Formats: sequence, structure tokens, C-alpha cells
Amino acid sequence: MADPQIYVVEGIPGSGKDLTIARLREELGDRLYWTFDEGEVLCSWKHYWLENIDVLRVELMDGLLAQVQILLREEPDAVVLFNRFHISPILWNKTPSLALQHARIVARLRLLPTKVIVPMLERHEIQQRVEHPERREPAWRRHLRKRLQVTDFKDIGELYAADQQAIGRLLEDHALPYEVLHVDPRSGTVQREQPLSRFLAL
Repeated sequence: MADPQIYVVEGIPGSGKDLTIARLREELGDRLYWTFDEGEVLCSWKHYWLENIDVLRVELMDGLLAQVQILLREEPDAVVLFNRFHISPILWNKTPSLALQHARIVARLRLLPTKVIVPMLERHEIQQRVEHPERREPAWRRHLRKRLQVTDFKDIGELYAADQQAIGRLLEDHALPYEVLHVDPRSGTVQREQPLSRFLAL
């Protein structure tokens, strides 16, 4: 398999995505050509409730993949790094008619040198981290309350544990190369190449 040139970092809130991205930036050095944060791909929590957001994400992913394909033809050694890309829009999708477009995006990624990296939390860590205690905006708390209101989960930890399970299923279904990490929320220590099964218990 060719060395990855498209890295996608996915994961539930508080799992260690930011630290994972910082480490990747260090490792990739001058090869890193483009970096997209979650806001630039419409995957910030602030976008979650926007009208037609599912359609906007699909259109943006299509356009970004076209640009990445051009980049890799013109700059054969370039690397692109996404903080969220295809998994979060599928996980959050509220528009069933977009399923075919999502499948086409995944199929395009399979034809490119892509690797998905997912930091995951053990079940007892999720409740401590998913509420992002460093986030103090009232809008963040409101977002969490609204997410709970439209589900049957009793608390946000249970909801995000289910989201992490869904991410695990998507990793296997998509058949893209992936790596699961564990980022210790206290020390920042990163354990690489962890078995997916370690993190899928509810």
C-alpha cells in the first residue's frame, strides 16, 4: 500500500483529536501541504443545527476531494490533513436521501492514499471528557442538551459512547486503512495501533 497522503482524524469530543493532529503535524513536517480544521469542513458543533447542513457538507466534500486530487497530481509528495471529514457527516446525517452521495465519497477515498486515524476513549473516560469542561460557552451546553432531547439516551456520556461504537462500525464498513489510538486524557500519552474492540463496550 502507498504511504498515506490524505489523513483524516475522527473521533468523539474529548477523545484527543487536537493532540493527535498536533503530533501528525510534527511528524509530517514540510510534506504537510494543507490542513483543514473541523470548522473548515463544516463539522464544528456550531454547524450541527444549521438548515441544510447535510447537503452543504456533501457538496463541500465533493469539491475538496476534487481539489485534493488535482493537488496530488501536481505535487506528488504533498500530504493533506483533515480534522473530521467523511465519518462525522455520515454519523450526524439527518437526510437519508444523501446515503448514495456519502457512499460515493467513501469510494473516491478508497482510490486515494487515505488513512483514517481515530483516537478513542474507554467507557469510563467518556463521561469525564465528552462535555469538554474547558468549553464554557452557554451555546455548547445548549448544543449538548438539544442532542439529548432528540435521542433516547439518559446522559451525554451514553450518547457519545454510542457515537464511538457507530464510528467503529463505519471504520470497518468503509474498508479504508485506519488506526485506532488511545490518548490518555491526563498525561497526553498516546498509545498507537490499539485494537478497535478495546473501545466498543457501552
